Amino acid sequence: RLGDLVVRDGSVHITGLDVVDQDIAIDLVVEGPVKTAVAVLDQEPLGLIRKLNLGNSEIHGDMAARLKFQFPLTHALKFTDVSLAAAANLRDVALETNLYGLRLGGANLSLQLTGQEMEITGTGALNGVPAQIKWREEFARPGGVRSRVEVAGRLRAEDRKALGLPDTPFLAGAVAVKVGYTSFVDGRGETVVQGDLKETELNAPLFGWRKPPDTPGNVYLFVKTLKDGGVVFEDVRLTTPKLRLNAGVTPSADFTNVRSVELRNFEYAGNQMQGAIRRLDGGGYDIRLSGRQIDVSSFFDQLEDIGDLSKETRLPPLTIQAKFEGVLIGEGRRLDRVTAALRRTGGYWTRIGVDGGFGKTGHVRINYGPVRNSGSAPQGHALRISSNDAGQALSALGWSKRIKGGSMIIVGRQKKPGAPMVGRFQFGRFKAKEAPALARILQVLSLTGIFSALNQKGLDFETFEGEFDYFGGTLNFPRARAFGSDLGITLKGHVFLHNETVDMSGTVVPSYTVNQVIGNIPILGGLLTGGKDEGLFAANYKMTGSLEDPQVDVNPLSILAPGILRRLFSGDVDPFKEPEFEVNAE
Repeated sequence: RLGDLVVRDGSVHITGLDVVDQDIAIDLVVEGPVKTAVAVLDQEPLGLIRKLNLGNSEIHGDMAARLKFQFPLTHALKFTDVSLAAAANLRDVALETNLYGLRLGGANLSLQLTGQEMEITGTGALNGVPAQIKWREEFARPGGVRSRVEVAGRLRAEDRKALGLPDTPFLAGAVAVKVGYTSFVDGRGETVVQGDLKETELNAPLFGWRKPPDTPGNVYLFVKTLKDGGVVFEDVRLTTPKLRLNAGVTPSADFTNVRSVELRNFEYAGNQMQGAIRRLDGGGYDIRLSGRQIDVSSFFDQLEDIGDLSKETRLPPLTIQAKFEGVLIGEGRRLDRVTAALRRTGGYWTRIGVDGGFGKTGHVRINYGPVRNSGSAPQGHALRISSNDAGQALSALGWSKRIKGGSMIIVGRQKKPGAPMVGRFQFGRFKAKEAPALARILQVLSLTGIFSALNQKGLDFETFEGEFDYFGGTLNFPRARAFGSDLGITLKGHVFLHNETVDMSGTVVPSYTVNQVIGNIPILGGLLTGGKDEGLFAANYKMTGSLEDPQVDVNPLSILAPGILRRLFSGDVDPFKEPEFEVNAE
């Protein structure tokens, strides 16, 4: 016996009695508590357990082992002269404190030990999670590898929580995973993670992508631990039938943030991109992306409304530079040849520059940012949106599908981000088609010919221009007018974007060209129409309710009393004064 270790069988073989120095070989079969065996192996001159860096870990369990020692019987014996070997079966082993940050319990293991290395294989539970374990420790090498640990298991959501892994809302279901960790004598480390995602559901709503369970998928991570304790995810790969990701990631020291991402290739649902993401010193991120195509439809809502370009958010500061052959904004909405530069500081979007195209020659440009007046200090923020094809631009931006062709320019001004946006707009030579609000007015006025044209070939308008202001989800038109060969109309009122309702009034003049000709007749024209820019046939209207099906009321006096002054225009509109954007503004 040695303490509570029992020697069941053994032999001692001494050779060389006929020479000066003898050799001894000891072969023992030992049973007893693992705790006592560990204490023996850690005594001088062995000191094997302390080399494992287990600290004051409390070990429990039973063992049956065969131990072999062979060494020369010399007075000045060195440990390097001792040949040591052990083979053991360990049962119900538990390590109460930490083994690489984990608790081991219920382990049934096989151990092979020499003076140079130790290898343990078997099964156990890490923090209660069943796992296959392989651990190899090297004692004698002055450099190179110190230890290798491999753990494999199937991790459900509760298992990931038990192991202290971060909660990942984009992942659900079980993951079959194999983790290998190699530590080096100089303090470096390498970790390889291989995961089978067949049972796993992955969701990335930001990209509009999902991997359902029972479809193949694999994840691979190669992680380096540096001498200074820093960690680099040198190779991150995710592969599914509809997604391929290859990236490198450098997290912060406490793993609460990402310092940088090298996006080598990212493909999903027809999209492809590459680029880099870098954390800024003052917080936030600098993002630079390029590629064949990117789908931004899931988060384009942040930029859809003119006034919400400066809406305050809780997201971190961002600078974004991007260049793509195509950008998907929504279902059936796409921009080609897109370059973009965006900046968000202080919770607000403070600079947005987007240049995109459609077809062979169509283009749209959006610019929002600080402005200067004749070289002075910044004078608030301004917005400018322009296109040589208003119909396609409005459709791509998700604002309207009722206009075909035409030119467009919108300019606005804010005292500061988050303040009301005040501006003007002008659309030229476009066709309006299937516009419910306008169609309702024409129905009430019984203008069947114009109504049919609107819903079939569309109505041609020469211009649509006016003033607007936007704040808090309400778009207000203090003054606006539109006219073409079939119709002239003024409007004034509000559009409530949050519930898509309208409260608006104005004047409508059918057969606008005919009225204009009558008004140009000397003397008689003035008597009939009331003077320049007056309409012979006109009606006042008021429109309320849903934009798709509004309630329309018409003043009958406007129809029955020709000659009543119905001023369609209140005077010429001043020329547009283009905003002078500040260059390279922070």
